[in-house]
Amino acid sequence: MKFNLVVEDEEDQSYVDRGLSEFLSIDKAGQGISDKIKSNARRLLRTIALKHDLDYTILRVGKDTFTKGTRDAIGLVDEVFEDGGGHWVAFYYIKDEDHFILYDSTGFERDTSFVNYLLTFSNRVNSKSKHPMAVRARTIRKGNVIRQPIPSTDTSYASQHQFCFAEGLLFLEELLGNREISRCKNEREALLTVKRYMGELGMRLKYDIPEEFFYIWDDLACHAVNASAS
Repeated sequence: MKFNLVVEDEEDQSYVDRGLSEFLSIDKAGQGISDKIKSNARRLLRTIALKHDLDYTILRVGKDTFTKGTRDAIGLVDEVFEDGGGHWVAFYYIKDEDHFILYDSTGFERDTSFVNYLLTFSNRVNSKSKHPMAVRARTIRKGNVIRQPIPSTDTSYASQHQFCFAEGLLFLEELLGNREISRCKNEREALLTVKRYMGELGMRLKYDIPEEFFYIWDDLACHAVNASAS
């Protein structure tokens, strides 16, 4: 397949010069759908919440206050780093227990900044609970597979998995029973899973995702593999 590619700056050209045009095309397609989902994150979250009679919110670490309503709530939390990067997690708030169930695609408590932030609103974050939502949450993402690994190089398939916001939405949909819980055998399969889910989100948003997004760069074989393949 011949990917469409627009070289926009010197950084883009450096990838082309290294023979990484395919990787750059896949990455740019991913950025396009990422921006579309992020700009519509509240709308997508609202649709999920209304289906289950829940409150919903999007928070930024250190900036926003969580307001407790009369119902359970779902939400996304965004943190912006000093270098301009960022990360997103998802949560389900159990009103009766004043308890946050936190989901982080890089590992539940790998980075405590989100835990510490939510602890300013409740002293229970990922505490043991017999509540049905807490029990179900413990059945999701079982085992040692990290959904969003830290890439070893900037052209590995792991470096393509920068979709923590989509992972958060996917977790909430699986938690609430909107879809079957996905079982990923490894980190590469996790990337396939979230790309397929983002394809569904693109359809909900009527966004035409470029075909190259559904390819995954194989750093070992140095070619792209269609994400729809088994």
